Amino acid sequence: MAKSATVAAPEKPADSNDLALASWQAHEAQMISTTMWQVVRRLPELLRQALRLGWQASRRDLASVIAFNSLAGLCACLGLVSGAQLLTQLLSSPNLTREALLETLGPIVAVVAAGGARSWLLSLARWAQARLRPQVERIVAVRLAEGASKVPLADFDNPTFHDSMTRARDRGLYEAPQMVSRAVDVLGALMGVMAAAGALTVLHPVLLPLLTAAIAVQAWTTARSARMRFETIFQLASSRRRKWMLHDLMVGRSAALEVRAFTMRDFLLVEYNSIARHEEGLELGLARRELVIGFTGTVLRGIGIGLVYAALGVLFASGVMPLSAAGAAIFAIQLGSSSLGALVISLNGCYESGLYFLDLVEFLEVTAARRSDSASSVRPMDGVSPSQSPVVALAQPAQFELSGVSFSYPGGTSPAVSDVSIRVSRGEMIALVGENGSGKSTVAKLIAALYDPDHGEIRWNGESLVGIRQEELWRHIGFIAQDFTHWPFSVRENITMGLPVDQELLGTAAFRSGVNVVVEGLDAGYDTLLDRRFKSGHELSKGQWQRIAAARAFYRDPALLICDEPTAALDARGEQAFLDALRVYAQDKAVILITHRLENVRYCDRAYVLTNGRVAESGDHDELVSRQGPFYELYRLQANRYAPIPSL
Repeated sequence: MAKSATVAAPEKPADSNDLALASWQAHEAQMISTTMWQVVRRLPELLRQALRLGWQASRRDLASVIAFNSLAGLCACLGLVSGAQLLTQLLSSPNLTREALLETLGPIVAVVAAGGARSWLLSLARWAQARLRPQVERIVAVRLAEGASKVPLADFDNPTFHDSMTRARDRGLYEAPQMVSRAVDVLGALMGVMAAAGALTVLHPVLLPLLTAAIAVQAWTTARSARMRFETIFQLASSRRRKWMLHDLMVGRSAALEVRAFTMRDFLLVEYNSIARHEEGLELGLARRELVIGFTGTVLRGIGIGLVYAALGVLFASGVMPLSAAGAAIFAIQLGSSSLGALVISLNGCYESGLYFLDLVEFLEVTAARRSDSASSVRPMDGVSPSQSPVVALAQPAQFELSGVSFSYPGGTSPAVSDVSIRVSRGEMIALVGENGSGKSTVAKLIAALYDPDHGEIRWNGESLVGIRQEELWRHIGFIAQDFTHWPFSVRENITMGLPVDQELLGTAAFRSGVNVVVEGLDAGYDTLLDRRFKSGHELSKGQWQRIAAARAFYRDPALLICDEPTAALDARGEQAFLDALRVYAQDKAVILITHRLENVRYCDRAYVLTNGRVAESGDHDELVSRQGPFYELYRLQANRYAPIPSL
């Protein structure tokens, strides 16, 4: 057997124009240009939000952390006082007699007890803080998922939304519990600083300002380093998303066949390596700048601490401070230095986490404002705004209508659909036909209230959708999507889609879609897990999956059933059976069929032919053929593949 050779990743020069910040990110650059002082001024609000989040996660654990840290600070203060008393007694006695040693026993016990209690309380605080973190993670993850899943569908066509969600998900989600932990650390460090500050102020007022100045230098350098790190991650948001997508294509199962069949490996590696090297260059540059700034901060902090000890020596040598007070001051300086250092680290952590935490907070605010489960924002009639219209329940709809509707996708240079008017009533089955990109799927999503039109109206039962909650609308809609999801659930769960299991509805949906035949070939029947990535998982063919997608729409028993190319993966027999079932279903429901197979229009009461986002003509099959318009041209092309139709 030939030895396999290691293939080096191909390379190509990184195109900085492809990987630079996109134009739509320009307004967000204001965040990068924000000064440190502006961010510091926001720290109180960040701390408030973080502590509020911790309070919502677990009041008991947050209160315990604060209480334990406060008591630990009190113990530190008591320890300093007892230490000063101990030194005074030891240095005031020229001869250490038994009586003198016995007099120091009380302060010694106090120092030891205060130190032990402080260590024990800090351990309890860390324990409560460790309990708090997973609870915060859960709340934030749920809110992020809830917000992202409730925004309008059109937001997912907007790259701005994707990058905002990427930053919120990848760093904001991680930094939220970090923010809570660091907010608690700030409180704990403040307790230690207050204890040391009180002692140093009593011993000599000049010591505390000197110590604070020494720590402040390092605070600036550390905060500057955090700022540079945020700027780099912000610049990499788009390229990282693109890199992860390429990596998923190379290692995932969904693209595995075409990666091999089209020998895409080298091409993908070139693209991936280009982005990775660009990212690597930015991160190496960041590491170099952080090293310089960190070294500078450490040196300046060392000089500052040296000046504090020099000032203490001068005070002692000049007789301003006795030896016992100087000894106590050394302990206070050590405590103050460590506490101020911890405070700086905690504040810097809050500053750094706060930048990403703000991404999460702002994203959640945007999703709350954009959430699609609120009253529909469809353009109202007669100038009535959605906010003026009460939220009402929707009766069983019998007619669905688009009236002069236009819609453009975010960032689109031209409307996807323009001035479209379409109607379908209960008992009717209509078709939407046209060439690729003519707007058929967009029209269907507009009827289903998945998109809000830029102009025009959507009416159900002759009434505008203004004031109707979109989730209320969707209860009456079944949607067989062209690109349906392969959910990693059982067959039953793939059909019921979170609704309560109704065996009669399940059986009917399975029969109409042909899933009953699929289930018969599965060992575990409806309990079969449809994902080979898991043990005992099973994979279906594309046609079988299409039947599953149809069954989940039938299971809802909707008043309006929208079918977007529902037979694309079915064989001729399966397609015929499905269309027969669809025609029977349409006797008491409204059905919209999107299809490229124009022969299927014979099953429909009426067809709308779309061209460049507009309705070019409408009518039943025979009417459209007799007009010799756009429908006839497409129909003739398809029919000629089988048998020429006579010229009219």
